[in-house]
Amino acid sequence: MSAKIIFEREVHVTVGEDETLGVLRITCTNDEDFAVCSCAIPGIDEKDRPSYGMDELHALCLAIEYAKGRILSAKKNGIVIWWVDQNDLGGFAQSEKR
Repeated sequence: MSAKIIFEREVHVTVGEDETLGVLRITCTNDEDFAVCSCAIPGIDEKDRPSYGMDELHALCLAIEYAKGRILSAKKNGIVIWWVDQNDLGGFAQSEKR
């Protein structure tokens, strides 16, 4: 039996003075053989990029790490992906330990 879960978040994409809105999407599916989560990031990777895991949680963690890495890389090239504030990396910024 297969299952599909979709996580979506509306994010801002800022390039210089231009800003647009887009949907960051992680789609997770599984069947008896494997688990995969695909990530699409507006302004960077519009096409789904798959992350294969040993189980659903592993695939989701890999997809999140992929998204964080791509968003960080894009920021170095002048493309800022943000959710609540311009430093939150689309909501994936690591929070400070308290």
